[in-house]
Amino acid sequence: MALRLCILTRGTTRVLARGLADRHGRGVGKGGGAGGAIREAGGAFGERQAAKEEDYFRKKTRDAVEAYRRQAGRAVGKPLKEKAAEAESFCEKMKRQYDELKAQIQKEIKHYEAELEDHKAILEMHRRHVKEINDEVNKCK
Repeated sequence: MALRLCILTRGTTRVLARGLADRHGRGVGKGGGAGGAIREAGGAFGERQAAKEEDYFRKKTRDAVEAYRRQAGRAVGKPLKEKAAEAESFCEKMKRQYDELKAQIQKEIKHYEAELEDHKAILEMHRRHVKEINDEVNKCK
């Protein structure tokens, strides 16, 4: 791309074109700009150096945008469908845990009811023994 300057003089238009390089790295005075010895020299190495710099800054910009998107994604949260699926999953998990706990408690209740029956039988047996002992003592008096 050349810089064109239009000059109007007494009815005629003259176009002056300044020879500029169309890309960075073509050399000083050719639009490539100064940027170190390699870029000043111009040529393929200057173009390559300029391309590397462009890639570097493009990558930095892309990384910054990705970091911003990740941060914004965390701030906004997950989409509603994902939240609903997680809530359903959590509810199912809690229901399973509740059912397991309920079954365990019912099992313990049956165990303690059986122990209670055994203890009642043992208590009744001890009461009979105490009564028999009292009867024996009363006979001796």
